[in-house]
Amino acid sequence: MDNYQMPFKNYQSALDIYIQLNTHLSMSMIYNNMGTLYTKQKDLDKAFEFYGKALQLLEILPDTDLHVEMVKNAVKKVKSEDIFRQQPNWNES
Repeated sequence: MDNYQMPFKNYQSALDIYIQLNTHLSMSMIYNNMGTLYTKQKDLDKAFEFYGKALQLLEILPDTDLHVEMVKNAVKKVKSEDIFRQQPNWNES
């Protein structure tokens, strides 16, 4: 079992509960955390997918909300890593 299987399993269990409770903020935070795990695994496409789900759920909150800013910052970080990854010789160091 790799280092990320258990966190994904736990996040999915929590997400199932939050979906039943219809708590958008909590669901968004779980999606954000899953995006972070995908970022750590260098699966940037999946990270974008989950950060996007988090942002969709946060659309009802003002842009100044801390959680909205946190997810937006995570997306910016993944975008910069993706740009870096596309550079020649990015993985040779």
